[in-house]
Amino acid sequence: MTKVWRINLKPAAKHGYDPRQFCLEKQRMGMGWSVPHQGPLEWEAYLQLARERYESKGPKKLTSVKALHNKVAIGDLCWTRDRRGNYYLGVVEGDWFYEASEENRRYDMVNFRPCRWSSPMPVDRVPGKVVNSFIGARFTLARIKDPSAVNYSQALANVPEVLGTPYDVSLSSARLLDLISWEDCEDLVGIYLQSQGYLLVPSSCKRSTVGYEYLLRHRENDTTAVAQIKKGKIDLNKDRFGVSQQGVDRVFLFTTKGEYVGEGDESVVCLQPEELTAFAQQHPAWMPPRIRLWMERLKSGNAALENILEEAV
Repeated sequence: MTKVWRINLKPAAKHGYDPRQFCLEKQRMGMGWSVPHQGPLEWEAYLQLARERYESKGPKKLTSVKALHNKVAIGDLCWTRDRRGNYYLGVVEGDWFYEASEENRRYDMVNFRPCRWSSPMPVDRVPGKVVNSFIGARFTLARIKDPSAVNYSQALANVPEVLGTPYDVSLSSARLLDLISWEDCEDLVGIYLQSQGYLLVPSSCKRSTVGYEYLLRHRENDTTAVAQIKKGKIDLNKDRFGVSQQGVDRVFLFTTKGEYVGEGDESVVCLQPEELTAFAQQHPAWMPPRIRLWMERLKSGNAALENILEEAV
């Protein structure tokens, strides 16, 4: 089974050296974790030296290196991004190797897998799950398990101008809410609530606000509301978002794949994914361009992917 990964090419390189560009130009997935040895190493020899050097600092220090060797397979796909915010999709084309030349050490890149990278793509061509995986990334290398993001990545890799790899995949089972980003989810809920008579207060849309994404005021009865929105398998407890805690008349909750737990009361409204997806499909002209693009790709299936590079120019 083909797996999809995310690699954050961001080691402790020397000043003036860009490890992201280095790996993209060399056509490699790479990371640091060098050991006191010159020249190539076999895996067991490297692992012994790495354990002596790093595992005293914590048992999970070598997690990404071990995954690069043990879990990444030839034919797997991988996403990365550069300093300018461009995204790249790559296909793994070879086994792990250690190369600690003087140049590699300056970039802090010594553990590698050969990886053929695509041309750069802007963020609106990338599944939201992939974009989100770079935010607060705990490990250098992480697997993308979301089925919609995996299917889309494979379908995109099939396009000759991207990678031209023959994966047997269809986008027919992909979910819109899995493909759009967390920002798109906030936009979708905000537009939906405005269609229900609420006006969004722009000055309330700040990351510093605690417990909600934005404040709304109903255009007819002057009641106030807030919205709490989560993307992914994140549960929301209705008891934590009562109107008394938020100081408003109503609270709207939305999670794309999680559960609503707790008792709550009638002032707490839980929005359903199917409800929001149907709303987007019924009112495509109301949607921001990025959401419309994902809707069009899902509607057209794999054929729509052939225009991605043209759209990006």
